[in-house]
Amino acid sequence: MKHNFGITLLLTISSAAAALGIQYDERKTLYIGSFVLDPDISFVVDGIIYGQNRALEFINNSSDILSGYKLDVVQRWTSTEASDGLWQLYDALYGHDSFLFMTPNTYSSLAQSMCETSNYYNLVQVACCTESPAFQNRQRYPQFYQITTGINIINPTRIELMKMFKWKRVALIYENEEFYDLNFKALTADLEEEDIEVVTVENIADKKLIPTHIANLKAYRQGLFGRKYQWMFTGWLQGQWWRQPDVDCTVEEMDIVTDGYFGIRGLTIANDFNLVNFNGIKPSEEVIADYIYMRENPNFNEYVFQTYDAFMTMALTLNASIQPLQEMMPTKRLEDFTYDNGQDILSIFQEEIKKLNFYGITGPVRFSDAGSREADVVVEQVQDGHLERVMVHNPRENVIIEMDRQFIWKGDLPPVDGVIIKRVATEISSWLVYTLLPMSFVGIILSLVLLTLHIINKNRRVIKMSVWRLNSLVAVGCILSYISVILMVAENSGLADDKSKLFLCKVRSLILPISVSLAFGGLFVKSYRVSMIFKIAVNKFKKVNLSDKRLVFSVFLFTIVDLLIFVSWNLVDPMKIQSTIVRTEMTYDANGNDLKLEYTSGECSSDYLNIWFGLLLVFKGALMVFGVFIAWDTRNIGITALNESKQIAFAVYCVSIISVVAIAVVFMTDISNDALYGSIAMFLIVGSSVILITVFVPKILLLRIPDENIRIKIADLDTFQDRTNLQSSATYQQELQEKRQELSRLLALSDSTNEVHLRALKETARQ
Repeated sequence: MKHNFGITLLLTISSAAAALGIQYDERKTLYIGSFVLDPDISFVVDGIIYGQNRALEFINNSSDILSGYKLDVVQRWTSTEASDGLWQLYDALYGHDSFLFMTPNTYSSLAQSMCETSNYYNLVQVACCTESPAFQNRQRYPQFYQITTGINIINPTRIELMKMFKWKRVALIYENEEFYDLNFKALTADLEEEDIEVVTVENIADKKLIPTHIANLKAYRQGLFGRKYQWMFTGWLQGQWWRQPDVDCTVEEMDIVTDGYFGIRGLTIANDFNLVNFNGIKPSEEVIADYIYMRENPNFNEYVFQTYDAFMTMALTLNASIQPLQEMMPTKRLEDFTYDNGQDILSIFQEEIKKLNFYGITGPVRFSDAGSREADVVVEQVQDGHLERVMVHNPRENVIIEMDRQFIWKGDLPPVDGVIIKRVATEISSWLVYTLLPMSFVGIILSLVLLTLHIINKNRRVIKMSVWRLNSLVAVGCILSYISVILMVAENSGLADDKSKLFLCKVRSLILPISVSLAFGGLFVKSYRVSMIFKIAVNKFKKVNLSDKRLVFSVFLFTIVDLLIFVSWNLVDPMKIQSTIVRTEMTYDANGNDLKLEYTSGECSSDYLNIWFGLLLVFKGALMVFGVFIAWDTRNIGITALNESKQIAFAVYCVSIISVVAIAVVFMTDISNDALYGSIAMFLIVGSSVILITVFVPKILLLRIPDENIRIKIADLDTFQDRTNLQSSATYQQELQEKRQELSRLLALSDSTNEVHLRALKETARQ
């Protein structure tokens, strides 16, 4: 293999010195096995070797780390083939002094086979560049520790970004290798827990380099770019990787596709090197200057820093293990470690490495039970053609630590995760509001005027005979009906929120049945009074105890039934506002995103609405049947001031027709809010107005007639008894007429018989 001069110069100075016979000190040398890809294969090798040697220099120059020892490496170069990597591992194991730790190959698939093999040699593996989540399997890799932030650590940050920008739908695309397969399986499970929909999962089966995989998505050709799309990549793709010459896209096309994409990776470089502290050992200003040089050198990437902290991790673990080894029985030293009998020393190494918690040049360094690095996550975004650091996220506590700059979006707003669905509460038109409200208020005013006139003239004969108290209840029922229209308009005019709408709906659900009970109950009880008077008081000459108070109480019994139904309804099956989509419309928002408008109608409902609604209908239907029966029973009573059967029949007829049409309209599905609520409101207004006119207007007109003339106007007989006696003797008159006719017939027959006898006598006398 060929190595450049810079790398050769940096290799194991101690080995070169030994060859020249130069003895720098008498410290015992401890070895670490270092396995990296050949420089001709990977461009990251220069940075790895530089970081490795800078760390060794710092460790060996520090009197507080591994006092009496010197740390060195057994360096091996490998290809990407597993056979070559294992050959280099065996060569290092058997061709050199024992090394206590090893850093596996940067190539994850090769590192897996090397780590599984080195387990049998009691070696702790500290990886500086591998990110595969497969290493978190402690059964396969019980001695593995990952200084790099594993790829799974970025999953919580991915989800946090989705939550931040309200993305609930995502598509997953990854390379068809175990490294990504394990990561995306874990990500899919996490997304399901967060109720984020995975629209599709696709993988790319390609053996080319990773950057070319991204190009082979052919995102530009498929139109998968622009303000409707947001790409998230793993953040180890650094620099302007998309501007490579071997892709089937122009640089300009790649710039368009990658503009604004997110790069997400573990924090690999500390923000402030002054915070670096290796368990109480702080670097000098000269060393910090070297850190700054590494950060600003364009030829180095994050692997320089990760390798540096990987060697510091191993050195600090060895340093912390010296005391526990001395306390063992028998006492042991670091140099006593061998591949065959190193299990006791291995357990000490693993105990101490789990205790580590220092601030390195990559930030805080500590390990989870699975051996993965617990680090913060950096989110970068391509802005103006360059990857810029935007924020730092702590995935363990799920908090944003730093916000270096703002995200930049095409269209000034984050893209949406699909068609935007916007629900729009449907409202009745303003013209309908301005029509129904005045009509309702006019109806209320008319009811109050008629009620006032009725009360003022309650001692007039025509009003008194009609039971003014019951008529007042009818007027109150009509007023409540008009009020229910006002509440319905307020409920559906867009002025009320859901809480207010529910309150209005409950009030309306209570007063509307009560209004029917008062209006029709008053009418029907009056007819019942007339029926009882003529059936008992007149025909049977018995006293009827039907005082006004008893009649009013009878009407209130109907309202009590309404109240009981309402209370039971809300206790057993509480009402709620249920939104129903009445129609949809596709359009675009101000940023050009697809917008689906769902027009909803918030209706007062409950789980068993039909049962309660049916119960009310049965009760009101029974009330109507009772009223119709009483009206029919009193149809022949000729006293106009008492008998209102015709008005009742007319009112019931009108309201019945209106109710049938109203119920049909309510159950129509394809109808606008204006048509629905406008029809219901008009039915209530017209029905209430019909009752008012039929009950009150005739009596108001009769007020013009003096009370002394009302008796004549009312009936042709002087008293109710005369009329009743006349009606009751009709049958006897008919029977008497029949008897008279029979007597005339008999008399006529008798006369004819006598005449025959007389003629016979005369004839005899002549002879």
